[in-house]
Amino acid sequence: MTDDEVFAELARRLRTFEDPDVVYVDGAFVLHRYRDEALDPPLHLHVRPAQLAAYVRVDEDTRDALWPDASLEDAGLNLFLVHVDETWDTNHDPARRHLVLEPRMAVVTDPAVPDEPPARAPVPDLDPDGEYVWVASTDRPWPADDGPAADGGPREGAGTRRQGWVLAAWLDAEAAYADGHLADATLQYLQDCASTELGVGVEGGLGPWLEAHGGADVDLRALVADDARAQALLRHLLAA
Repeated sequence: MTDDEVFAELARRLRTFEDPDVVYVDGAFVLHRYRDEALDPPLHLHVRPAQLAAYVRVDEDTRDALWPDASLEDAGLNLFLVHVDETWDTNHDPARRHLVLEPRMAVVTDPAVPDEPPARAPVPDLDPDGEYVWVASTDRPWPADDGPAADGGPREGAGTRRQGWVLAAWLDAEAAYADGHLADATLQYLQDCASTELGVGVEGGLGPWLEAHGGADVDLRALVADDARAQALLRHLLAA
């Protein structure tokens, strides 16, 4: 795609999925609706064709890991919009309606004077002072072993340690999303990672397994912590 074609595709996506009345004025897309939310004042997404084209360039490894069936430009636009969603979810308030790409992607009050994002709002369940970080821990060696079986042959259907951790991260994200603690874009990213590692039908395979093992009463976090049940689910998904 040329720079103008990439830009036109962004305009099409914004018009189709966000605001059918979006307009481009003075170097910014003006959206009165975003993420199914009416906005007053509107959101201004400041981006120019050459700037966008440079921003969405991804290599083949990134494309293959996230959207293997997409073109490089489409994968780059997908990732760009994921970053826009995450930036909007974490940085905006009613006084901030300008999303800029440089010197870093941020939602600011005045695009001519990029300021710092607002202080993080505290999440009471984590830390009432708002001083928290998300971390990943590898203390638990689950799944137990991705080496050969006792007879020296392959461990049929058992999955690898990497697949186990992707499944655990995905289920934990689903639980956080259900509790209202995770953005749509972040969940979508983990769902895409699960599809890449476990197979494109993984989301379709999760629901029936949960229905057969407790339905809506299944606690996903407890499932992740139960090695035997989590391994059984991983085997099911890999066989689907």
